[in-house]
Amino acid sequence: MMKNTTLGLFEILDVDPGKGMRIRNILIGGEYDIHEKTATQSLKQWDIVGLRPIFVDNKYELSGSVYFFRAIRKQEIIDKLTMAFGESRKLNPDLSWTDFLKTDGFLINHIWVDHNLMNRNPILTTS
Repeated sequence: MMKNTTLGLFEILDVDPGKGMRIRNILIGGEYDIHEKTATQSLKQWDIVGLRPIFVDNKYELSGSVYFFRAIRKQEIIDKLTMAFGESRKLNPDLSWTDFLKTDGFLINHIWVDHNLMNRNPILTTS
């Protein structure tokens, strides 16, 4: 089951809070209706997320973490992943996005860490 899934970059097309959402795979293409209760409470249309959809009991659900990105950074994230994909294709010209994300999908997590944890300004206080 998990061997056929990849961590991907998705755009939220529609949200039904507490029930599910419709998402579009930005890099590979394709849309999915996801059955999800918790994440739909905080997601909104056009958000960008890294996630892994998995087909279980005749419906798509989420497996693992959801990496939230600001929509304004969409092109920057796509550019970083496209650059890494291009470098990998130099070694393997037949590499597909799907195969790249199976082996290097962790880059979505690394980009999330860079955007959300590493770029914070320190908070200075005086006593």
